[in-house]
Amino acid sequence: MKTDPTNPIEIEAAIRALPVEEIPQYLDRELPFNEFLIQQERASGAHSIYKNPNLELELDTRRPTLIYLLSVTGAGKTVLANEILKSNNLERIRTATSRARRESESEDAYVFMRPPSPMEKQDPKFPENYFKNLIEEYELVEHDVHHNNLYGVPAISFGIAHGESPTNTTSKRASQQTGIEPEQHNLLLVTEPSAIPKIHELVQGKFNEIVLFIIPDSWQQIYERIVEDGQSRDNLRQRFIDSAKWFLHAQSLAHFFIHNTADPELLGIYDASESGLSIVKRDLSQWLKRMLMPSQQSTHP
Repeated sequence: MKTDPTNPIEIEAAIRALPVEEIPQYLDRELPFNEFLIQQERASGAHSIYKNPNLELELDTRRPTLIYLLSVTGAGKTVLANEILKSNNLERIRTATSRARRESESEDAYVFMRPPSPMEKQDPKFPENYFKNLIEEYELVEHDVHHNNLYGVPAISFGIAHGESPTNTTSKRASQQTGIEPEQHNLLLVTEPSAIPKIHELVQGKFNEIVLFIIPDSWQQIYERIVEDGQSRDNLRQRFIDSAKWFLHAQSLAHFFIHNTADPELLGIYDASESGLSIVKRDLSQWLKRMLMPSQQSTHP
């Protein structure tokens, strides 16, 4: 089955037509990660981080930095997000959800939004109008509904009121609701490519914005990882569709790509004493120092 690898509609149609077990082989043929990385520029001093040669990046030393962390499914985003947060100069943006907190979750895992009132539950348009109320109350600059729960990013997480002064009544209420104080810091947002345009409208001119996209070794590797999660066949298929679209979108959106691999030889290192992951972590630490504390001499990383 031959398709246009730059056309997400054709890619989705092909994935839907294939048996689930054949999807990774198809994607490794049509959208191979290794061939894509060869076309990028390896970042200075790094083995695993590549700069997109088609995007310019200018850093203003007077502004804090916002790092968007994106990836295909199963690429190790959680591990690398935790590694990034080891920097004392970076805070993770908490997203908001309307669902209840799970026993396994800490209280600050999300901004857990208020439950619906009795009047909202009786509304014929429940939960639609309930969600609309939450979007306004928590000033969600970007939001979506998954599994009948609302998820979103509060504008106050960026130290900014959504379209209004941070001193107004609405923003004070949002601060009280979320428990987040409107201060600006260097921030990390783990998100999807579709969320970036809306957030960019809010933060442009106030933050240096850097998009980092994580890439694994292969689509087959992704398949093996998410099969272990016990996903249904329909969920597996949808995760591949979403990931293929994200990867295509990232090629014109991401400033940097990080090859998250356990194999050091794939990074050009043949020292058996060091794992691929340790190399990736070291590269990431050094890269963060340059991105979060840019000097006047390195405004074009």
